[in-house]
Amino acid sequence: MSFGDKELTNDRPAEYEAGKDVSRSRRNQKAETGGNLPGILITGLFVLVEGWFFLQLLRFKLLPAKYMVLIGAGLLLLAGLVCFLCWSVKKRTKFIIGAVLALLASAGLIIGTGVINKVHGSIKNWEAPTTDAHQTVSMGIYVLKEDTLSAVEELTGSVVGILQTVDRSESEQVLDEIAPKMKEPLQVRTYGSFAEAIKGLYAGEVRAIILNKEFIEVLEGMDEFADVKDKVRLITDYYAERPTQVATLPSDPAASTAEGTDGESTDAPHHGTRSWKIIKPSATETEEQETTESQSVPVYTEELPEGTIGTAPPPTEPPTAGPIQVPEGQEGRIFTVYISGLDTRGGGLPTRGNSDVNILAVVNMNTHHVLLISTPRDFFVPFPTVGGARDKLTHAGYYGVDASIAALRNLYGVDSQYFVRVGFDGVKKLVTALGGVTVYSSYSFTAGGYSFTQGTNHLNGAQALAFARHRRGMEGGDRARGNNQLALLKGIIQKIASPSTLGRLNSVLDAVSSLIQTTIPYDTIAAFSQSALGGDNWTVVHYSVNGYNGMEYSFSVGDTRFVMYPDYGTVSYAQSLIRRVYNGEIVSP
Repeated sequence: MSFGDKELTNDRPAEYEAGKDVSRSRRNQKAETGGNLPGILITGLFVLVEGWFFLQLLRFKLLPAKYMVLIGAGLLLLAGLVCFLCWSVKKRTKFIIGAVLALLASAGLIIGTGVINKVHGSIKNWEAPTTDAHQTVSMGIYVLKEDTLSAVEELTGSVVGILQTVDRSESEQVLDEIAPKMKEPLQVRTYGSFAEAIKGLYAGEVRAIILNKEFIEVLEGMDEFADVKDKVRLITDYYAERPTQVATLPSDPAASTAEGTDGESTDAPHHGTRSWKIIKPSATETEEQETTESQSVPVYTEELPEGTIGTAPPPTEPPTAGPIQVPEGQEGRIFTVYISGLDTRGGGLPTRGNSDVNILAVVNMNTHHVLLISTPRDFFVPFPTVGGARDKLTHAGYYGVDASIAALRNLYGVDSQYFVRVGFDGVKKLVTALGGVTVYSSYSFTAGGYSFTQGTNHLNGAQALAFARHRRGMEGGDRARGNNQLALLKGIIQKIASPSTLGRLNSVLDAVSSLIQTTIPYDTIAAFSQSALGGDNWTVVHYSVNGYNGMEYSFSVGDTRFVMYPDYGTVSYAQSLIRRVYNGEIVSP
């Protein structure tokens, strides 16, 4: 059809058609993007979970670099696979597979992140509380249970016992606190040990004693004072501030009761203005003490427990070599750890108590070498933190871990930068969680209902505990037990250093969470973990020092006890081994 010369057509300009195509393309892109939105969200969330997991691994530094590279590469590949499968919802089967994969992998990564945080938290929980100038100590005032005294004011004019050196400042703070409440001045009598103080209370020498409350728990663990809580009662308690410096015993025991012109003792500095008076023991008591001390000489009889070397008179001169120092610039790479094993049959980890295991672990991170030095629990050595008084090494634990460290520092000339305190119950649980350990026994013997053969033995937790505790009837006595403890510790270290332990990490941490305490920094533990898991070959060797049997007065328990006098020849050899490890040598005692 036409109107005049013009013909009507349906043709439209090319520009219009092009614009239409662009609009259609944009609509298609928008539709496609909207259709891909679930896949984008799933992939994005999965990448966030992966990133958080990997950041936790980086933060806690437990795995070696090669493992981190492999894990990182694996996470990238997994993210790429999820993205490929989930990118288009149109391909329903692929999308479902990708979504399920992302869900399962995310669940695994979230669980893994929880495990990582648990590992970090558990290790942090092992950290021992730091000592500072504001540390407080809980002190108690104790009287006999049958005493009718009901309030501290009723002590007016009474004789009160305190320890001469241990917690002396804290005891004086308590005295200064209660003295103003008295109508008549208190009289104060000093005792050399908490055992002597409790005996003085039992004997009626004093009406009350002021004692660190932790010592009551220590006394209860001793056979002689197992019923202490049935015989004494707490009147009241006070919190005293612990000074940064430890008091020392006077060099002349007589000075501890010397009186000044005002009739008061001048033996030690006191807290605040003194409104109480230290009294001297009676002449009869002094004579009894001198008689007891005169009997404190070595006694060698066939009834003594089996010794290690024998019962020859002990050498009197300790080694004279200078202190052993960490090489300059190697702090944190070369160090010594004091390992203390406490009897925790009642559960928990006490602050104070017999330290039956005393081992120095000398570690060189550069050479991947560990030297374990065992010191018998009965070693008769000075305790620097209580003024140099000599006693069995195990009793140093009564005065805290610092006292044990100081005694060993005085013996070997090497400082322990860190310590680890472990309860015996913790050893049993740890070995069980590790799936058992392999140890070498130098003897065949039976203990705790278990038989151990000379040579290699694979032990479970209960067997390991019996193996470490037994000493009676064994050739070498306490030293043989020390060798067993070293062998067990070596087996534990080797098992922990094995990559196979990684799968048991959760149960291992659960086993020892409340029965281990340490000052080893987290970064040092992480560095050891990286080295062990990275395949570094760690060598562990051990050596036990030796001694001679004897009997000596123990000031901690107030009675004569079996002791072992150090054989300083073996102590000197142990010192030489420590120096060599510090200098980067691999030793084989």
